[in-house]
Amino acid sequence: MKPDISVIIPCYNSGQFLTRSVESILGQTFRKFEIIIINDGSTDKITLQILNKYKKNKKIKIVSKKNAGLPAARNSGIELSKSKYILMLDADDWLRLDTLEIFYNFLERNKKVSYVYSNIHLADEKKGVLKKNFNFFEQLFTNQIPYCVLFRKSILGKKFRYDQKMKKGFEDWDLNIRLGSSGYYGKCINKNLFNYNVSKQGMLLKSTLSSYSEIFRYIRNKNSSTYTFKSILSNYFRWRYTKSNYKLFLFLFYRIFLSILNDNQINYFFRKFYKYSTSNIMQEEDNINFKTLNKANKILHVITSLDVGGAEKALYLLIKNTKNSTNHEVICLKSKGYFYKKLVKLGVKVHILNMYPKRFNLLKQFKFYNLIKKIDYNILQTWLYHSDLISSFYSLFLNKRKRENIIWTIHNNNLELFKIGFLTKFVVYLCAILSHISPKKIVSVSKSSIKTHTKFGYNKKIFLHIPPIFETKNQPVKVKSRGDIFLKKVKKDSNTVYFGHLARWDVQKNQEFLIKTFGKIKTKKIKIFMAGKNINNQNTVLVKHIKDQNLKNKVVLLDNIENINLFFSKIDINLLPSLGESFPLSLCEAMLNKVPSVASDVGDNRNIIGNTGWVFSNKIKKDFLLKLNSSLEAIKDKRMWKTRKQECFDRIKNNFSNDNLIKKYYSIWTRDPYEA
Repeated sequence: MKPDISVIIPCYNSGQFLTRSVESILGQTFRKFEIIIINDGSTDKITLQILNKYKKNKKIKIVSKKNAGLPAARNSGIELSKSKYILMLDADDWLRLDTLEIFYNFLERNKKVSYVYSNIHLADEKKGVLKKNFNFFEQLFTNQIPYCVLFRKSILGKKFRYDQKMKKGFEDWDLNIRLGSSGYYGKCINKNLFNYNVSKQGMLLKSTLSSYSEIFRYIRNKNSSTYTFKSILSNYFRWRYTKSNYKLFLFLFYRIFLSILNDNQINYFFRKFYKYSTSNIMQEEDNINFKTLNKANKILHVITSLDVGGAEKALYLLIKNTKNSTNHEVICLKSKGYFYKKLVKLGVKVHILNMYPKRFNLLKQFKFYNLIKKIDYNILQTWLYHSDLISSFYSLFLNKRKRENIIWTIHNNNLELFKIGFLTKFVVYLCAILSHISPKKIVSVSKSSIKTHTKFGYNKKIFLHIPPIFETKNQPVKVKSRGDIFLKKVKKDSNTVYFGHLARWDVQKNQEFLIKTFGKIKTKKIKIFMAGKNINNQNTVLVKHIKDQNLKNKVVLLDNIENINLFFSKIDINLLPSLGESFPLSLCEAMLNKVPSVASDVGDNRNIIGNTGWVFSNKIKKDFLLKLNSSLEAIKDKRMWKTRKQECFDRIKNNFSNDNLIKKYYSIWTRDPYEA
């Protein structure tokens, strides 16, 4: 079988890493590959023993030659390759097991793209991620593309080979400049598919930084037509809208500074410049020790309400899952709600102000100001728009530390589709203006919320995406809830498919559309459990919708429930047909309980569900019904359904782990701008 990908691994005394590199290729999910190892005159026994071990493997070709340097070894591999694509891999680096499959599928779908690469995961001594978005203008001045690249072999002709004179490094930089100058461009996949050995980076920098200017001058002179004033200016305007760290500064730097500095000055400047560029794109992984909060960092939370809602629940679960809940204090602008007793039970001090949205009370405003002035806290975290506004406004009159350590938390996603009140909309616009002055960070629970709010004028630079914390542990059954008592007694019929919908009664949750669509399902053996605030028989509007669709025997209204895990244990398919969402907790909780979902394509729903369920468009009226019927067909295959349920659980555990989310909060809580 002819391979589609040739993985070329130059090797020179790399015994301690070589096995890891080769095994990462042999274990790939994509199987149509060959490995070409170019032994560039290795002398150590470990390397030679490992090479001898792999000689019997049919997927591996080992070619030994005299030491001629890395560029020559790579060129030898290109000449031996007969495949459609070529991937370069250093002997001390390794790949994620699905890298080849992702790279291959990308180039197969995007015929105009010449090569593809990914973000770099820094391994071993220093952990982190390098994000390498392609920008040819930046590429002219600093190497932006990693070693691990999947090329179309058709572009690597005799013209585009590695320069064998460049034995000091950066031969890949030279190649990429020549490719870009000829109209060949690459794309970066925003995933960490390539693991880079950091220990070699230190050695490489020591050997090359001293001669960085020399290397740059060599590349510039070799590609003189690309470095003309006209060409540089043209590339700047072509790539200026691409995310860039350097922009026009680089152009000015090249044209002015490089022409007047001597070699020693250039060497010094490049050291500083290179250090700046790498540190700027480095994104260190959060390595926060939970004990760091013992510095007496106290968090004061201000929230509009403590009633049943996504933001309120997220606040409660965030505090519940932190190591010391007494480090938190809460101010609620309105009256006591559902989560008041729960917070008090955790040992959290809660202040209730009993403010009314449409009634301005100067005395209560003054009380709020006195509270945030007197309470000793390090971080002020606000929840929902009114809290953001009032907290940031009064903080302007506090000391510098309190004024500059404010974090907003946004849970809403849609500000346009729904008829929000004039006052709320006015508050949003004021918050948009204030976002450029007050908050240190704005935490958005969904990526879609960031886009929505930046359109309204919010400060894009300070947004941080952290999904909300959600319940993961089994809860004891609460006998006080009528819904829980009912569910506890439910014995599922194996011939009936049970749907579930968990949300408060709200136009945004689209329950009317849910009932109408549910009434069109032709299958008789179906039932739906609906739970949430005001989802009960006293809700005359909802009851009428059910009656109109002749669903009285198929719909069970449970009202509020305490034990969500019990709820999800009684259903087969979760439904969330909302007109707007941000990051719905119920969706995550359902999947954590191994319940596939059918949800509308709003907010982060698609990102959460992935391939585990069904996402429909609200713009296509029949799409919801089609997806419901698809789920009913899928559940018939018991073996595949079992697999799908497990995939739901795995997706939440792997992508939205509470531990990782808590770490992100700790990272912003413990970063004090006044600390050295």
